[in-house]
Amino acid sequence: MPSQFPIPRPGTATGPDHGGRSAYDPAPLEAASELHAGNVDIAARVYKSAMGQTQIHGWVAGSLDEAHELVQELVKRPTPVGEFLTFAGASCYCKAGKLRGKSQWRHALRGWLRLGHAPCVQEYFNMCWLHNRHFQVPLPLVGGVVRRHGLPAYQFLITRQVLGSVTLEAALESESQPGRRELLRELAQEVGRMHALSFVHHDLFPRNILVAPADWPRRIVFLDLWAGGDCVHFRSPAYDLGGFLLESAELLAPEERREFLKDYSTSCQSQGGSTPADLLDRIGRQYEKLHSRLAQQPERLRGRPLPEDWARMEQTLRAN
Repeated sequence: MPSQFPIPRPGTATGPDHGGRSAYDPAPLEAASELHAGNVDIAARVYKSAMGQTQIHGWVAGSLDEAHELVQELVKRPTPVGEFLTFAGASCYCKAGKLRGKSQWRHALRGWLRLGHAPCVQEYFNMCWLHNRHFQVPLPLVGGVVRRHGLPAYQFLITRQVLGSVTLEAALESESQPGRRELLRELAQEVGRMHALSFVHHDLFPRNILVAPADWPRRIVFLDLWAGGDCVHFRSPAYDLGGFLLESAELLAPEERREFLKDYSTSCQSQGGSTPADLLDRIGRQYEKLHSRLAQQPERLRGRPLPEDWARMEQTLRAN
């Protein structure tokens, strides 16, 4: 499921021209906070049309009508959608696609058992949940699903574009050493806070982390949040940490990895949580599983070399 949608990659995707204005504009963030006011679902509506029954969640009723009109056009496309567009008068990113076969039945069953929603709808709720707790995510505007004969057949999500952002990899390459340290410290603190609130990302890889411009008060922005969150799931914080260490093996120096885990543990504890004494062992088990999956499915490497195995990674993490 996560691989079918193109992910908005700053520097490779182009959005509308913004006239060179500053990427950090607090007005929409303040307005968003007022709109949410601690709620995750300000407006919801069900539409019936020739394409099926469409349920849309959003903040403002007017945007739901606009979203329904847009989806009626998107559903005609034969391939998944991942593109920048203008929605509700703002620069946004839209991802949408069909649910078929086993995926369709799996997510239908999750809905019937109240274990979760279709991925795009779950991601909408997850992003709202995180936004309400002051994590930085692309501002979620609408999320919805089209059902046919009671089964989820098409899904969509529209979020605000994070103007001026770059990928974590690009940011680390361009930052000074003190700048790298600050970015990794903020990331570790936010992940620790997330885990202390029992929210597991499930796909905490560098490609799913954006870095906002330097004039933002905080710079770490989380992407691709459909799989985790405030719902029934069976993965632990160690899965997030193992996945991040595996996918960032080429990006981080040994000292940076050790500092990341240290800052992570401090953040968990400051939020009233705790980290188990055998945290590294738990991370190692998840790391080895993910490493084995990459070895068996090299297409997941996207042309990169296979990262070092856990034995070598563990040595760098336990070194003084």
